[in-house]
Amino acid sequence: MFAKGRLELLMVRWSPECVSAVCMSSQMNEHQRQRGGAMVTGRLTLRRTRTISQRRMTLDRPLILAIGDSLIAGYGLPADDSFPGQLQSSLRRACPSARVVNAGVSGDTTADVLRRLPRMLSALDQRPALAIVQVGPNDVLRQVPVGRTRAQLEQVLLSLGNCGIPVLLTTVDPPMFIRDRAAAYLGIHAALAAEHGATVWPFFPPGVLGHADMVLADRVHPNAKAIAAVVAAMLPIVERML
Repeated sequence: MFAKGRLELLMVRWSPECVSAVCMSSQMNEHQRQRGGAMVTGRLTLRRTRTISQRRMTLDRPLILAIGDSLIAGYGLPADDSFPGQLQSSLRRACPSARVVNAGVSGDTTADVLRRLPRMLSALDQRPALAIVQVGPNDVLRQVPVGRTRAQLEQVLLSLGNCGIPVLLTTVDPPMFIRDRAAAYLGIHAALAAEHGATVWPFFPPGVLGHADMVLADRVHPNAKAIAAVVAAMLPIVERML
């Protein structure tokens, strides 16, 4: 639960209705999960409020919330070389006040992102102009039931949408060694993006995956050179969405 004082502060910062509702929805889903029940995927009906000063802040000092797994967190990389760090540096060439918040946690599944979402939102000092969501590969690796992965990702999109936050939902082509295990998950992101008005985009551009000079010593996670290619390819769509 959020502290009362924290929620009162959010009322001054940006629309708190969505944050409290996301918290309630997340708690309901966690309760259902613990009881072995179905995820709650119904659309929340919320009142969106955005003041003139909030709109101006979003335009003049855009904040991007980058949410997800190790690809967002920057596993094995210095903060400046991570995806959020490099994206922020690139955005600041045209908009010096742009900020990218790194809300990635290595190993996160869709369930982890959904559980963390209320705290992520409550920690922000303004409404994000954009949320970049990268999650799903760890669901495949752990063989989370496909229906559960879809429901949890859908709830993430619903929650962000009800807060008035546009979403860039990224995808990752599964490598050959897990392609068979990933078959049932393919298409989830694109289908949900179409249903809920998100923009879908490949995280890795062509020429990155499968190249030895683009990964860390573990031969799995991208290095700084690979992330630079990711940011260069994604920057135009990010700028268009701001």
